[in-house]
Order: sequence, then structure tokens, then C-alpha cells
Amino acid sequence: MVDTLDVSSFKEVERSLDAGCPAKQLTFSGPAKRAGEVRGAVAAGIGELILESIAEAHMASTSAVEFGVVQDVLIRINPATMPRYFGVNMAGKPSQFGVDEELLCGAIDEIMAMPGLNLIGFHIYSGTNSLSADAIADNFAIFVRLFREAIAHSGIRPRKLIFGSGFGIPYVAGDPLLDVDAIAVRVVPMIAELKADAVFAETRCVLEMGRWLVGPGGWLLTSVVAEKPSRGVQFRLCDAGFNNHLAACGMMGTV
Repeated sequence: MVDTLDVSSFKEVERSLDAGCPAKQLTFSGPAKRAGEVRGAVAAGIGELILESIAEAHMASTSAVEFGVVQDVLIRINPATMPRYFGVNMAGKPSQFGVDEELLCGAIDEIMAMPGLNLIGFHIYSGTNSLSADAIADNFAIFVRLFREAIAHSGIRPRKLIFGSGFGIPYVAGDPLLDVDAIAVRVVPMIAELKADAVFAETRCVLEMGRWLVGPGGWLLTSVVAEKPSRGVQFRLCDAGFNNHLAACGMMGTV
């Protein structure tokens, strides 16, 4: 049994429901939600909607009012800074993901004033595929600071905080395995200190694991469909490509 399914399109909402997943166990995230998708998700009674922008919040509020419901939402934060040594760094630059840190307080006020929305927490995923335990731990320190600041401003007792871990996996020979124990030595005390604060006592802290869980497993099965010589090299052409499994070829073409 899984506790939650994280989806990023309404078609995934429909497929999850068809597979027997209760709507309340769905979390809808991603920065390209269309008004019809948000409306459908709210109508279906999804458990949580991750808001990437004020525009999404307005879509969700409109739909919640239309259906006479209160939709639980989390705000995704785009930090202003993050450590080096991540395969992809989404912080401190223009990004499609989340509300910029410098605009967060205003966004919280605006979203909390919208009818039909119930702010239950926050989400951060600012970098991915890091093999540096120290970099990941330093990033968690930024998460904790931002979560504390967001909660202090909003005045809520958060039900959920989502930590985008950025745990990486080795793709090429010579890449080290991520030292998860070294991460735990630094991060577990941070979370314990956070949970010791009465405001966070009932908060569920969630790790968004991504590739670290699923990346090393499975195979991409493909067939050779043609051959082609080019400048002295013989190529074999397959019926699958980067688009089928980009992560196996390196992140964003870096390998």
C-alpha cells in the first residue's frame, strides 16, 4: 500500500482514481496546471493541491467556491539561495517552480485571503541529483529556515512540510554513492529541533525522494531497427531514445 500518490496532470488524477486510489490520498503538483485541470481536481476532492503561483491559487479558489468546498493547499517556495554541487539548481534564478522567496510573504497573505482555500503547509524542491552529503544538509538548513519564516508569517500550525531532498544517484563510472548516513547525522537533528517547537509538534515532515528510490531499478527494453555508417563509425539505431528515459542518459544532457 502507498500512502500518497503525487500527480502532475489531471489525466493522472483520473488514472489514480480508476486504479482505486482515494481522492484524498492525491497530491497535485507541478507548475503547468491548466484551469480545467485544477477545476477537475478540486471537483474530484483531491487531498492536497501544491500551489506554484498566485494565478494557480486564483484558479483553485474559483473552483472551490463553485463546488462549495474548502481545498487544502500548500505553497511551493523558490529559495533565493542554495549550495553548489547539485545536478540542477532551481534557486536564486527565474524559475517556473514555486513562489520566489522574496515575494513569499505577500503571496501568503493573498492566498490566505482567498475563499475556499485552506493553507496547510509548504513545499520546497530547489535542486536535484546531488552526490554531496554536505550540500544536501546545507540545503536542508535553508529549508528549515524558510519553513520557520513562512509559518511565523502565516500564523498557521502546519499539517505538512515537504522537503525536496535532491538525493542523487551515480550515472557514470567514478561517481560516488551518496553517503546517506552522513546526511542523517546532520539533518535528523535539524528535524528533531524543528519538531520540538510546539508549532511543528503535529507537522508531518515528508521527504520528496525522486530518482534516489526508483532511478537504480528497472530496464528500458529497446530493439535495433536499423544500421548506419557515419565517418568510419557503425551506428545501430533503436526504437527508443532520450525521450523515453532521459535520466539513464544523464540529467539534461550533461552526460
